[in-house]
Amino acid sequence: MKDIEDGEVVVMIRHKVKVGGELMATYRMEYPDLATALRQIASDLKDGRVEAMWVGVRQLTDEEVKAGLCSERSHPEP
Repeated sequence: MKDIEDGEVVVMIRHKVKVGGELMATYRMEYPDLATALRQIASDLKDGRVEAMWVGVRQLTDEEVKAGLCSERSHPEP
């Protein structure tokens, strides 16, 4: 993801809760950089809960998000 500028990352995550019915909620999460965001939301990405992701003012495409997730998996944090 070398072509994506690094900056504040905003992620919209959809969450379902089943308690006497089904409730849908969307959460706005903020992270200081893309690498941190991808590590923190990896399970949400895998399970399809991420609705949208922005780096700075630019929304990432699905392909960019998937490429970043694959990159993070192949280079885990020490």
